[in-house]
Amino acid sequence: MGHIQKGTSAFRKANLAFFAAGFNTFAILYSTQPLMPEFTEDFGISPTMASLSLSLTTISLA
Repeated sequence: MGHIQKGTSAFRKANLAFFAAGFNTFAILYSTQPLMPEFTEDFGISPTMASLSLSLTTISLA
């Protein structure tokens, strides 16, 4: 298997791809955070229960 040499165009592209993948993963993970007040109001649950939408996804990722 070939290696990507540091400083090459392929290295920069791979580095950018890994950054984008990590950023996207956490952006999707935390996308429920601004919805927590809506969950509380719409479903009649406590803020603690609404926060489980973030906690459970974080635990499953770990």
